Amino acid sequence: MRKPIYKKILRFVGAGCALLLPILAWADTAPLTGDTHITVGNGSNFGSLPAVNVAGATQGLLMFDVTGIPVGSTVTFARLRFYVNTVTTSGAFDLSAANNPWSEATVTGTTGVGPGSLIQSGVAVSGPGYITLDVTAQTQLWVNGNTNTGFVLVANGGTAFAIDSKENVATSHPAVLEIILPGPAGVTGPAGAPGATGVTGTTGPAGATGATGAPGAIGAQGPQGPVGPSGPTGLTGTTGAAGAAGPAGPLGTTGPAGPIGPTGAAGTTGAAGAAGQAGPAGSQGPIGPTGPVGATGITGSTGHTGITGATGNTGATGQVGAAGSTGAAGNTGNTGGQGPNGAVGSTGSAGAAGPAFSNTFDIAQINNLAVISDSATQHVFFVNNNAGAVSITMPHANVAGKFIRIMGTQAPGSNVITINAASGDKFLNCSNGCSPGFTTTDSTVRGKGFVSDGAGNWNTAEIQ
Repeated sequence: MRKPIYKKILRFVGAGCALLLPILAWADTAPLTGDTHITVGNGSNFGSLPAVNVAGATQGLLMFDVTGIPVGSTVTFARLRFYVNTVTTSGAFDLSAANNPWSEATVTGTTGVGPGSLIQSGVAVSGPGYITLDVTAQTQLWVNGNTNTGFVLVANGGTAFAIDSKENVATSHPAVLEIILPGPAGVTGPAGAPGATGVTGTTGPAGATGATGAPGAIGAQGPQGPVGPSGPTGLTGTTGAAGAAGPAGPLGTTGPAGPIGPTGAAGTTGAAGAAGQAGPAGSQGPIGPTGPVGATGITGSTGHTGITGATGNTGATGQVGAAGSTGAAGNTGNTGGQGPNGAVGSTGSAGAAGPAFSNTFDIAQINNLAVISDSATQHVFFVNNNAGAVSITMPHANVAGKFIRIMGTQAPGSNVITINAASGDKFLNCSNGCSPGFTTTDSTVRGKGFVSDGAGNWNTAEIQ
């Protein structure tokens, strides 16, 4: 990856007297650390591409390193300049600060990065060339220490264009952020010759005496002085009369218990108490073993079977009678006359008209995961594969002779376009090794054309 060189350029006022005037400002070119684009809702990263695309949900991102400028420096002027390489649809775009920090290698359309505070709206773009924008206020915020989130370019309406990234070694037009700072003070020139002493002016009248000021506040109390020496001890006084008796003292503690006396004689036995209630019945004991089975008694004898009677004789079979002769066939009857024709049936209702397809030409672009409608009238579809591999779905092959041409917008073609047949349809005679003669998926890099047979099949008509 080609990295921009951080440089400082001294700028002077007046080309003809550049060596005679002091330095007025420093111009710092901040290094470009990230340039890429994201497509809202798309989790792919496009940081290595040679172009930054701006169109619809695709937003361009630019990041510059301003840490080389001392924090709190005054930014006299800052301008952002980048090169528009391709304009697909002219229009305008908005420039904003990004709402969150990001990295070229990891940012995607699902990481929450998007436009934050607006810097400039409605910037016109109509063809290739440089665009320069004033970004002084936003750059001053970053130099003051605010989080550097970089710039976001968002297309207005159908505007679509691409700018060069630092990875584009073919044209080498990376974006630039130039920051103008106040220069150091010039060298002090030699002192001029002293001028002549001016005439002393007359003394003015004395001013009126000012009013007496309010008394000042009382000062804080000073520290306490040291304690003086003790005086001599006085004479001992006479003893006073005895005082009244004091109150009785508290009760003393209880003494220890005396020894236990001898045991008295046993008393008479009391009457017997009432009988207690019967206790609960005990659980049933285990069942004893079964006794032996008694011997089987003797079987009685079977009685005698009676004698079977004799079978009677079978009677004789009668003779079969002779077959009668076949009668002669009857004559065929005459053919009847033709009956009258039936009434003509009513005409059935007309079937629904098949879908119309005019094969008109339209250069509308479609994006990743697009499904071409069965009612679409154009026959050429430009697929936006600038940002990487994409996948689209064809309409149904339900009209004979319908022609669809798929063209990639990436030139030269390098990002594969996967073409899926509609549910129930298939591709015949496809070009990528179809077996056993059909598939539901085809692919191209540059372009391919298909013709419908009206029965759910697409035939390859051309390959770019």
